[in-house]
Amino acid sequence: MRDYGKVYTAFWSSEDIRDLSEDGRMLALYLMTFKSAYARLVTDARNSGTPITWSVSLGFDKQKQVHAIQKAEVAGLLSAPTVSGLLPNYSIEKNGPSTCPEGLKRIKEMMSVLDSKRAQRAEERARTTELERAQVQQKKDAMAALVIQRMGDSRG
Repeated sequence: MRDYGKVYTAFWSSEDIRDLSEDGRMLALYLMTFKSAYARLVTDARNSGTPITWSVSLGFDKQKQVHAIQKAEVAGLLSAPTVSGLLPNYSIEKNGPSTCPEGLKRIKEMMSVLDSKRAQRAEERARTTELERAQVQQKKDAMAALVIQRMGDSRG
């Protein structure tokens, strides 16, 4: 098993790293350390079946912050209560489905497709039921005719 905290000699001797400034090498080292730690955490979570959770890193730009949080909510990554806690003037009622007309339109289209499929299945079930009833009635009629024929044969 590889030690995630160690930096190997090949890292320092590669041309890309040698040409960097001292700060650049420290940044590369930091990024490599983070990447390996992240990979380890992801692997551990996948192996244990831990579900994905999303959190917000607010940053400094308020405009981008609001846009990113609202985008994450529309994508389903953050719940409305979480968003209302992060954005001071956010109202769940005010920022409900009407703020995303494209999403609402897609939902209505999908509901329409589902309704038409449901109606098709109901029609198919009705046809199948009617066909089965007709077949059962034919069998009953045939059995009744057979019984009548046998009764006539036994009398004669």
